[in-house]
Amino acid sequence: MILQFEIIELLLQEFFNSIQTKKMKNLTFIKIRLLTLILLFPVFCQAQHRMAKANRFYDNLAFAEAVPEYKKVLKSDSTNSEAIFRIANCYRMINNTTEAEKWYSKAIQLDGAKPTHLIYYTEALMSNGEYKEAEKWIMKFRQVAGEDSRTNRIVESLNNINSLIEDSLNYSIQKLSINSNNADCCPVFYNNGIVFSSTRSRNELIKQVHQWTDRPFFTLYYSKGKDNNFSTPKIFAPSITTDFNNAAICFNKKGDELYITRNNIDDGKVRRSDSGIVMLKIYQYKKSGSKWIDESSFQYNSDQYNCAHPSLNPDGSKLFFASDMPGGFGGLDLYVCKKEGNLWGKPENLGPAINTSRNDCFPYIDDNGGLFFASNGRGGLGGFDIYYSSKSNNTYAEPVNLGYPINSANDDFGWVQNETGTSGYFSSNRESKDQNDDIYSFKRVSVLLNVLVYDSKTKLPLTASTVKVIESGIQKRVLTTSDNGTINLLMKPGKDYKFIAEKEKYVPDTSGIEAKSLDTASIRNLSIALKKELTNIMLTGRISSNDVDKNGIENTIVSLTDKETGKGITTTTSKEGLYKFEHLTLDSRYSLEAKKNDGVSYPVDISIDDLENNKTLNTDLVLHGVQDVVKIDNIYYDLDKFNVRPDAAIELNRIVAMMKSNPAMKIELRSHTDCRQSDEYNMKLSERRAKSAVAYLIKNGISSSRLVANGYGKTMLINHCECEGTKLTPCTEEEHQQNRRTEFKILSLN
Repeated sequence: MILQFEIIELLLQEFFNSIQTKKMKNLTFIKIRLLTLILLFPVFCQAQHRMAKANRFYDNLAFAEAVPEYKKVLKSDSTNSEAIFRIANCYRMINNTTEAEKWYSKAIQLDGAKPTHLIYYTEALMSNGEYKEAEKWIMKFRQVAGEDSRTNRIVESLNNINSLIEDSLNYSIQKLSINSNNADCCPVFYNNGIVFSSTRSRNELIKQVHQWTDRPFFTLYYSKGKDNNFSTPKIFAPSITTDFNNAAICFNKKGDELYITRNNIDDGKVRRSDSGIVMLKIYQYKKSGSKWIDESSFQYNSDQYNCAHPSLNPDGSKLFFASDMPGGFGGLDLYVCKKEGNLWGKPENLGPAINTSRNDCFPYIDDNGGLFFASNGRGGLGGFDIYYSSKSNNTYAEPVNLGYPINSANDDFGWVQNETGTSGYFSSNRESKDQNDDIYSFKRVSVLLNVLVYDSKTKLPLTASTVKVIESGIQKRVLTTSDNGTINLLMKPGKDYKFIAEKEKYVPDTSGIEAKSLDTASIRNLSIALKKELTNIMLTGRISSNDVDKNGIENTIVSLTDKETGKGITTTTSKEGLYKFEHLTLDSRYSLEAKKNDGVSYPVDISIDDLENNKTLNTDLVLHGVQDVVKIDNIYYDLDKFNVRPDAAIELNRIVAMMKSNPAMKIELRSHTDCRQSDEYNMKLSERRAKSAVAYLIKNGISSSRLVANGYGKTMLINHCECEGTKLTPCTEEEHQQNRRTEFKILSLN
């Protein structure tokens, strides 16, 4: 900060420079100039002092106290850009969107404006319900900074505003009569009533306020009742109530264990992070009789980041919470810990399907494992909106905005519901224009629909499929299935719905539901099976004999079997021994084989992966007759071993399939060794190997009467690898393994 004597020096220097430059000779003018400088000096000092004071409040996160100081600065200097930027940020931080919009509208006109100021301005506009203007400014942001996931979500939300607002028939809501003139929020069910957080007066002589917002701290209250009929609220568990924030509580199902969010206070001392912020922590209590005892700090609390908004799943095996711990996606993320004895396991981030670059918080888990939460990183109607994500196979579906009237242009959060999901409570500041939250009750009158899109053949869910929602003949929205192939939505009573499921390389399919025929507030499931689209992919080939001439064989039956479904198709070869299969399915696995009265082929696996249309595969087969020896690829053995290796099992399974397709067929399994070891040792080893292969076939359904096992030791080597006498030849391990093989000889076919 500039000292007073330095300011005087600068002013006098300016004065004498003006005398020299203009060569002023008029003493009267000189006196007037000097007097003006002297008079302006206190004003200049005062402006500097006010700016410094405002910045101290701002840097100490006392945003509510910084606002009036910045206004004083701007009163004397309306062009002070730093004051304008900071006062806009202050109103954003204390959640006064009306004033934030006003000041960001000024900030974005200044030379020092950044792209983030455009984003903040857009979000303030959305929170104030000015969606058309918000759309205009988010597009300007894209022109300056390009697209990203955050802006994409905002644009998507703005495009869907009408459909979100039209959802007003899904719920009926009512503001609770126990709300005060201050903030009331985050209700949870407890002991035939609710426990909630409130900043209402506690009739204290000394009222403490939060420096950040200049508002009272939160205290927990209990009120007995349901729907909108409650008793006068009383402070909940005074023995555990501190002088600072006590909020965002949850109970286990028995009601004898609770988790609470508090400021980081240890033994009455405020503890701050390295950046000077008092973080939030989660604390646990257990109930003994009528008292709450055994306070313990959540094991993943930290002085350097927040842990808040605890929520137990119904059986108490998982604890969900919000945190800005390192490694997240930005702002507050949602995490879950699994119960491990009396402790909680390592926090697991719920991932990008749930978390955004902004704040995702206030989790609530329903009886089906579905997740309700609040987020200001998805656009929505403005501020925090409440979303729902169903869970299947440990995967969360794409979150669905609950729409109006649950969500508004302001902050909506703190959802809790009964076991059936037909009624409950949530929090919102929609009526107080950002100043104070209120608790609302809701009753769901719509039908909750869970849609599954899956492959008709494999029965596996199809992720990233699109589902067009047609309501009474009008397309309302397009949703994308999650990793478990599902979407969730609410259907309005009295409406007819159609759902068109689509995915690349699949034939679209349409399914319909008449919501007017369903019970109000019920839950329904809908499955849509998609078939792979037909392609022009063909499989062609030639069936030839096993003789020297390799002549084509006519009237041979060629079979192509789908390895996943077991279904097959057949064709017959032409005079030249040619065959053809058309319109094969992409991403499929087939088994190809041929047979005739006096011959069979060894089956071949055919894979069709990521091929383009109009492609042709060519595979030739050889027809083997009685006494033919058929080489089996990949049936090898480890040195000195006779057990069937996994790679050998794949080939032996083909023999199983071939013999089941030809029930009169008998074969000899012929096993061979390499040249190492003695003749006697190798003969016994090869016999054990042959018997091992036969045992595998018998285990897989082939009668022992159709099988013969013989070992040939090292008497029939297929390469130069000799190990004895003058024929000794050095060989690699791969070359030796070629001799450690199994073949089969066709003994009969009829």
